[in-house]
Amino acid sequence: MRPVVWIFAVALAGLLGACQRAVPPVPPPSPAALTAEAARLGLTRVYVNSSARPDLPAGLAAAELPRDDSSPRDPDAWRRLFRDQRFDGVLLAGPTAEFQPLLEHLAASADFRLVLLTPAGALFVPGAQTPYRPPTAAEAADRLPRDRGLDLSRLALLLNLIGQRAAAREYAAAAITAEPQN
Repeated sequence: MRPVVWIFAVALAGLLGACQRAVPPVPPPSPAALTAEAARLGLTRVYVNSSARPDLPAGLAAAELPRDDSSPRDPDAWRRLFRDQRFDGVLLAGPTAEFQPLLEHLAASADFRLVLLTPAGALFVPGAQTPYRPPTAAEAADRLPRDRGLDLSRLALLLNLIGQRAAAREYAAAAITAEPQN
């Protein structure tokens, strides 16, 4: 490469790098509402996926799990674990990729009921399945204390995964409206 072209390329790269705004990483939403609801319901043996465990309050008893718990990614393995331990609640929070298969499985099963969905994740309890009715996107946005656009988009993703496609579209549109620049 010619020296003039090389100098121009380095100068352009430096200029573009300086023009980019620094975007701080967005912390994951807290599962506090999920754990508060579990405590309110009096749940005593709660299955909690591994990345949500560090955020549990001392009063919420998480069930003992095998050291290498891959069950959130394998619903059949999770069912075997459930038969052995009989959880009275299931709290799924953290990176969605960690628990997506189990979330979809529980949402579709007839023997679990979704009681709460937040930007952080979901809380299920055993029992007859009743259709989950999410609040409207406007109602949800009014209750979100954090970054509304991001939280609405997280809720849209979770709603889509549990089969609530119309609500997911509504939440996604509200997320775009809340933060059109992102």
